[in-house]
Order: sequence, then C-alpha cells, then structure tokens
Amino acid sequence: MNYQDMSSTRQAPADLQSLTENANNLNFSLLGFPFATKLSFEPLYSRYKEQLKKNDNSFLHLQQDIVNTLKQVPKILKPIGDYSILETHKQTVDMIMATLLPIAEMEDAITAVSAPYSIDPIFNTAKFDELIKFDQFAQCDKNAMNLGKTFNAYKRILNECYGRTINVQKPMVFTFIDEKTKLKKHYKLSINDRLMKVVAKRPIKPLTDEELDLLVDNFTDLNLWMEKIPPENFEFHGLVVFDFTDVTEQEALSELRYQLLDPHAVITSSGFNKLQANLRDLFGLAKLKLGLVSFANASEGEFETGRKIWNSIIHNAEEMECSDYMGSPYDLAWCQKEAVVVSDTKNIQGTDQFKKVIKDQKIKSLIVSPLIYDDRLIGILELSSNKGNDLDAFSLIKVKKLVSLFSLAVQRSLDELESQIETIIREEYTAIHPTVAWKFESAANTILESRLKGEEVESEPIVFENVFPLFGLSDIRSSSTQRNNAIKDDLVEHLTLAKKVINQAMFQKALPILDQLKFRLGQRIQKVKKGLNSGDEVGILEFIKNEVEPIFDYLVKNDFYLADTMHRYNNALNADYGTLYKKRKDFEESLTRINLSISNYLEAEDEKAQAMFPHYFEKYKTDGVEYNIYIGDSIVPNEEYHELHLRNLRLWQLKTMCEVARLTHDLKAELKMPLDTTHLILVQSIPLSIRFRQDEKKFDVDGAYNIRYEIIKKRIDKALIKDSNERLTQPGMIAIVYAQNKEAQEYSQYIEYLQSEGYLMEKVEYVELEELQGASGLKALRVAVNMKVKSNDTKVDEKNIKLAVSKMVS
Repeated sequence: MNYQDMSSTRQAPADLQSLTENANNLNFSLLGFPFATKLSFEPLYSRYKEQLKKNDNSFLHLQQDIVNTLKQVPKILKPIGDYSILETHKQTVDMIMATLLPIAEMEDAITAVSAPYSIDPIFNTAKFDELIKFDQFAQCDKNAMNLGKTFNAYKRILNECYGRTINVQKPMVFTFIDEKTKLKKHYKLSINDRLMKVVAKRPIKPLTDEELDLLVDNFTDLNLWMEKIPPENFEFHGLVVFDFTDVTEQEALSELRYQLLDPHAVITSSGFNKLQANLRDLFGLAKLKLGLVSFANASEGEFETGRKIWNSIIHNAEEMECSDYMGSPYDLAWCQKEAVVVSDTKNIQGTDQFKKVIKDQKIKSLIVSPLIYDDRLIGILELSSNKGNDLDAFSLIKVKKLVSLFSLAVQRSLDELESQIETIIREEYTAIHPTVAWKFESAANTILESRLKGEEVESEPIVFENVFPLFGLSDIRSSSTQRNNAIKDDLVEHLTLAKKVINQAMFQKALPILDQLKFRLGQRIQKVKKGLNSGDEVGILEFIKNEVEPIFDYLVKNDFYLADTMHRYNNALNADYGTLYKKRKDFEESLTRINLSISNYLEAEDEKAQAMFPHYFEKYKTDGVEYNIYIGDSIVPNEEYHELHLRNLRLWQLKTMCEVARLTHDLKAELKMPLDTTHLILVQSIPLSIRFRQDEKKFDVDGAYNIRYEIIKKRIDKALIKDSNERLTQPGMIAIVYAQNKEAQEYSQYIEYLQSEGYLMEKVEYVELEELQGASGLKALRVAVNMKVKSNDTKVDEKNIKLAVSKMVS
C-alpha cells in the first residue's frame, strides 16, 4: 500500500464575493474548490454495519473484522486532519483498502482513494503512478475541473439535504501525454462516492419549491447556487474511490469524426497532419503513416486525370505506372473492394518495381483499404509502419470503423475541390468549352494545390499545339450600309414630324423665330438625305433635344392648339431612346433573328459533330455569325486522332454551311427588313498552336507564323476577285478560300458529293483573289447553294427565336 501524507483540507475562500464577481454561467472562474472536505472512515464504518445487519454480503467476516477494529481505534472514525495517523494504523487501513480494491484488480487497475473531491490520493495502484508520470493532466483545464466538482457537490447537497435529485451526468475524460511515445492517451474518470456524506456546519436554510425549481432550471448559473446555498455552510466527509478507464480508441474516433467534418481536413497539410496524429493515438503507433489517394473521376481498375487528393505514403507514387501495382495489395484491395493487410512486407506480393519502392521507403507493415462512397470506388486509404507486425489482422477491426468516415470526408473534399476549381476557372479564365475543360481543370488544380500549401503561383498558360483550324462565316451582306440607311430614314422622319409641329404653330401665330427654326429643320432633312457622316446622328439629336423640343414646350403651354399634333409627335418616338426607332428596330430585329437562327442551328449540329470526334468549337455573333473549330491530338489526348477525323469535320462544315444558307434564304421572306447573307469557309492544312489569352478571355493563334492565319480571317470577307470589283462572297453562294492546290482537290470531292445529294448547284467557280494586306496568293472555290430543296435538318425553334428577338431588341 502507498499512503500519501498530503493533508490539504480545503476551506471555503474567506471572500466569497471575489468568487462570484464577473461570473457568467460556465465562464465562472474558481480560485479553488469552494467546499471544505475531510478524510473520514466513519461513512464506511456505518455502511459496513448496515450490511452486517442484512447478512447478505460475501465479505461479512472481513467487514466484521474492520468494524471491530475501527471500534478500537476511534481516532480513525473522526475527520482526519493529520494523515500520519494512517501510517500509525497501517494494518487497519490495509484491511479497508482490500475491501475497496480487490487484490485481483490491483495489477491492472488505475485506481486511487482520496478524501472527497481531492486529487491528492491517500492510496493508489502502481498503474496510477505510471499514469501520473505522463506529463500529468497535460490538457486538463483546472478551472473546468473545479467547476465540475462544485456542481457535483451541489447535486449531492440538493439530494441529501433538500430531497431533490438532478440526473446530470457528464463523463470526465482526461488526456495524458506518454513521455516515451509522445502519444496522447485518453482516460475516463469514474468516481465512487458512496462512502461520502454531506455535513451541515450550520442549520440548513430552507428553500421553497419555487427556489428549488429556479436552481434546477438554472443549473449552470453558479452565482445563483452560491447565493442560495452558501458553500461555507457545508462540508464533505468520507472517502472516494476514483478509477481511470482507457478510452483512447473511443476518443480518438470521436476526434476523427469531428475533424473529418471539415472539408479541408484531407486536402490541407495541417489538416492531414492532425488526422495522422489522431490515428497514431488510436493505434498506439508513434511512427504510423497515413496515406490518402483519390481522384474525382476514379473508375474501377484505374485512376483518370481530374480533381485529386494525393497524400500517398509512397513518395513517388505519381511517377509509377498503373502496371507497377499489378498483383500488389493495392491491386487486390481495389479489385476485391476489401481491405488488405500485410503484417510483414518481407513477403509482399507485386511487381519488382513495387517491391523495390516498398523496400526503399522502409515500409515494414501495411494496410490498404478501398474507399467506397455510394457504391463507387473513390480512392484508397493507406496505413503503414516502419516496424513489422505493427499492423496486423486485429488492426483491420479499427480500420473498418474508419473507412466509412474517410470515404464520406474524401467525397465531401472532392466536391469542395470541384467547387473551388470552378471558382478559379471563372476568376482566371472564363466559361470553358467542355472539350477543353480538362486542361483548365488541370491548371486550376495546380493553382488550388499551391494555395492550399500557402503558396501563390501565376496562372498556367493554356496552350494546344499542332491543331488544325476550321473557320466559317455567315455574314449579313452590306450590313453597315443597311444600318446607316435605317438610321437615315428614322432621322428624316423625326425631323419631318418636328417640322409639321412648327408648321401647325405658324398657322396659329406668325413668329419670325418659327420661320427660322423651320428653315433649319429643312436644311438638316436635305443633309441627312444626301448621306450621314460620323457624328451627324448625335448632332441632329442634340439639336432636336436642346433647340427644337424646348420651343415645343413653350408653344403647348401658350395655347397654340398643338395638342393633337404633339400627341402624334410623341407617340412616334421610342420612349427608351427619345427618338424615332422604326427602321432601325426593323433592321435590328431582322439581324438578331438571323443570328439567333444560325447560332442555334450551329450549336445543335455541333453536338452531333462532337459525337463523331471531340473538338473545340467557339462562335461569335456580330453582323452575322463566325465560328472557329480546332481539332487534334492535344485537344483530346485520351482519344486517338486520325486525319480521317479532320476530313470528316471539313465535309460536315461544308454541308452545315449549305443548310445555313438555305435557312437564311427561307427566313428572308419573314423578316421586317429583308437581309441577304453570304457564306465563307477558310481552309488551313498546316497545323498551328492556339493559346488562351487571359486579357481577352478567348483562344487565339500562338506564334508569329500563325498570325497570318488570323489576318486572313479578318480580311477575306471583304476580298475581291482578282482584276475585278466583284466581291468574293455573294448571297446564296458558298466561298471556300484556300492556299494550296491539294486543298482545292479535297474540297472539290466534297462539292461533287454534295451536288449529288442536292445541296449544291452544278457550276463551280475557281477564282484568284486580289492581294490582301499581309496575305497574298489566295484562291477560292465558289458554288451556289440549291435553295429549291429544303432539308428537314434545318428545323429551328422559330417560336423561341422570335421571343428572344423581341426581348433582345426591346
């Protein structure tokens, strides 16, 4: 037996006000435990006497001996202030301890006996001594301990002195640090206080039922309790037995569950290190290593590129090929969807490369478990140790408790990564075509990984090399002229309406200023009819707003009888623009309807073309619709590209252009302002590179040589046939611009086929183009589209297009 002479009877603080000042519920700060306590064997003596009367205890003879002995030593029955008396009566105390702590439990129990609410034991087991050496109470909050003991004491007083029972049980768990392993160990404290009693030092102050209800309802308000039941009025006598139970596994699992609620736990270095530390506590292995590998696009048997979590215990795992894992525990776990344990890696299965990696990295025992979410394999959980047999079949029991937690956390983290990557793409790039989204996701993933490490990196350049371009343009013929004519007609009508108002006013009253204003309006009408120059429109509108309409206001107020004339004038104007907007509206509606019809048709057709072979497709709406297509190995590295795919796409483009020409031709009769369209294709047989331009948020050719292609694209729609004033592009015809004869030969074959199918007319023109600035030596094929046959493929949603046009124009 080990007795401690640590007499420390705690008295209530002299100044109770200092305890309650600024206290707020559980934030109350105690200077110490506020109740006085005394070690006493009298409660044990009384309990044994009661049990002897019942005659139903297997320790009756031992209890009878203790009762008889205590009768002969009355000093021990009194509250003990000087613990030296325990040594004097050591034999008696030993007998008492033997009844409290059975000999069979002495070796493994972490137990101690002390005065009520004291942490200074009068007796403890050897295991308790070992526990206290663990950097004792490493993470224990002394204030919280005192608060817990205080509330427990009040519960006891309420029960024994006022007949009220409060069933509030909060387990006390203490964390200790093992000096050798530096691992955390968690222990739950159980207290047996049946040999303790409450002693009232003063007459018990009666409390009404309302006061007792108030205390129970405000159990955490320590200020209220200390006011109603002053702690100096009570003492606690007797002894308590407290026992520590190892709950490291339960606590470690609980902490893991809490940690894994954070979506960053498995993707940040700090979060991952905390998870690994917690697992070391759980398994009791200071050198345990955690590994997590998961891809957003994981599929059975392989990992694909995509958003990933990569913290593998195999340092160079990313450099290893999938074939290197064949026959290994990873392969087995992945295929069988079951955890695999290798207690000693001396006999590990797998390829020579895999075995070499395991040996080089000194992995001696290993567990590999698949992570499954919603019946899908989403990754791998790894645990390893540098010591053989640290991980064995028994370790799998704990692993099975972890798998579902990690699976959920990994899926949540992948979802979070996907959300962050989409945010980065929107910030750093723009809306991305699905075919090339993988490249942007890869770049965004690199940025995200750096950010999670606290590093800042520049956006990775997005470049696709050796791709073949296809360019197409369906343009509104003379759109600038048509727009200017519409503006001119609206201005002439607006000025004419204003002139009518002045004429009506002059009929009512002759004023020279009105003659002068009429003259100025007539001048501007004649000028506009001759043609508009830059700035004319703005100048005329300012003239009307600043000089004409203010006079209208004066005339109306002074009874010039202009009500009807002004009503017609105002009704003719557009409320939003404050000017006449009739011809321009007709033009804009017609232009918008053509563009929407072409755009919607191209989008629908491109979906079909993507199914043939994926490619990049982008289009722009101006006065017409132009589009770029890029196809090649670098666009879709996971699919095998062949020249056949380029030829197929070129034929698709020419056929689609025929349909667009038919579509716009048939639409012309329905337009408020009939507009003609021209159609052009540019052929380029030499591959080029394209780069995503951050400032413009679009792809453009990369490199000085490839710039020529962009120059040609911007200028060929205005190109003339050599030695003539005839534009290459003509309504109802398709122009195919090329530079090499082999390109003409290829397209001649496509034209011949489409002629046989009724898409194109028989006559094909071969022409040379006038030299363009920055481009020379260009030629073209020109062929008319057969407008008599309407293909079913050109069906478009006219109702929705008309609705969209109306909204856009308004």
